[in-house]
Amino acid sequence: MGGINMVDTRVVDLEQKTCACRGWEITGMPCRHVVAALWFKSTNGGRVGALESWVNPVYTIERWRQIYSFKINPINGRALWPKCDVPTTLLPPNHHTKWVDQRK
Repeated sequence: MGGINMVDTRVVDLEQKTCACRGWEITGMPCRHVVAALWFKSTNGGRVGALESWVNPVYTIERWRQIYSFKINPINGRALWPKCDVPTTLLPPNHHTKWVDQRK
C-alpha cells in the first residue's frame, strides 16, 4: 500500500535545519527525512535553492582547501631520534591483595 509509514515518521524543521532523528545535527549531512522533506517542498512549488546549502560548510571544497593549506614537515626516522633515560618498558604496579575483616 502507498500509505505513510508511521514507524519512520520524523519531524523536520527546514528553517532550523533540524530533524527528530538527529542525524542531520550529528553528521551535518541531510538525513533521509530531510531529503524527503526537500523533495516534497520542491515538487509542491517551494524553492529549495542549491543543494549544497543544506550541508554543513565543513564538507565544502573551500573548507577542505583551508584545512590543508599549511605545510606539514616530515619528522626524522626512529634511528635519528634523541636517546632518553625513560625506560622503554613500563611495568604494571605491584598488586596488593585486599584485606577483608573476618571478625563478626
